[in-house]
Amino acid sequence: MTAEVFLGRQPMVDVDRQIFGYELLYRGGPDSATIFDDPDAATRGVMERVLLQWGMEHVVGDRFGMINASASLVIHGLHRAMPPEGMIIEVREETPFDDDTVDALQRARYDGYHFTLDNVSRLGDLERSQLLPLASIVKIELTTTHDAEIPRMIDVARERSPGIQVVAEKVESVADFKRCVEH
Repeated sequence: MTAEVFLGRQPMVDVDRQIFGYELLYRGGPDSATIFDDPDAATRGVMERVLLQWGMEHVVGDRFGMINASASLVIHGLHRAMPPEGMIIEVREETPFDDDTVDALQRARYDGYHFTLDNVSRLGDLERSQLLPLASIVKIELTTTHDAEIPRMIDVARERSPGIQVVAEKVESVADFKRCVEH
C-alpha cells in the first residue's frame, strides 16, 4: 500500500488571465492547512513529490513550476535535484545575504536556474535587494504594500533587472486584479 502524497498547485495568471505558471506548495494532508517546522524540509517534500511521485510534466505541463526555498537550500546545492528548465526558485530576502550566499545564487543563475524575489512589500527592501539583479520575477505582496509605492517598485525592479517580470501576489478579488492591471 502506498502512502498518500499531497501537493498544492496554485495557478499564476497574466493580465489576460492566462495561466503562465504554478506555485507548488507543500501540503501535509488533504486539508488546505499546512503546518511545518522546517521550511527547507517542506521544500524537499515538494521536490520529492514533483520529481519522484508525478514528474514535472504531469504537475505543470508546459508552464513554469515555482517552489519556495531558502537561500541555504541553494548554498547546499539541493536545487540541483531539479532541472533548471521550467523551474523557478522563489527566495525571500528577509535580511541581507552574506557573500557566500550571493556567490551561490550567482553560480546557480549561471547554471540556468531562475529566481523569484518573493514577498516584496517595501520599496526600500527592493532598492537594497542583492537578489533582484539575478531574479527573473519579482512578486509584490499586494496585501502589505502601500498602493502609492507600487509604481515606483515596478520602476525600480525594471531598472535594476531589465526584462524582469513583475507579479502581484495575494490578489484575492476582481477589484484587486483590476488594480494590478492598472499598474
